[in-house]
Amino acid sequence: MKKTVITIAFCLATSFAIAAPERDSGKGKGGKGGKGGAQGADPAKRAEMAIKKLDTDKSGDISLEEWETSPMAKKNEAKAVKMFTAKDKDDSGTLTKEELMAKVGKGGAGGGGKKKPAGE
Repeated sequence: MKKTVITIAFCLATSFAIAAPERDSGKGKGGKGGKGGAQGADPAKRAEMAIKKLDTDKSGDISLEEWETSPMAKKNEAKAVKMFTAKDKDDSGTLTKEELMAKVGKGGAGGGGKKKPAGE
């Protein structure tokens, strides 16, 4: 009886290991950490996906109003607005693909991201 239970457990464990998606390298679906979604995609793909999802007026960029409909803004609106402001390098009130691709400088979304001119 004990051998039968061990054999069945081994067979089940083996079949799950064979059927499971790749996770050991951290480069399964989605890239980083195997999370999937936009997290592991390259910056250009993430930017394109954000524009496709959030650009409701089809202008090719994302306004603050469109940005505020993002899942992140629904979780923490203040953080989302700070991130938008940090990414909007030309202060146009919209985010282009290039601005979405750029990493936010030191201070990130929580620090406003924009550098003050020296002497202020």
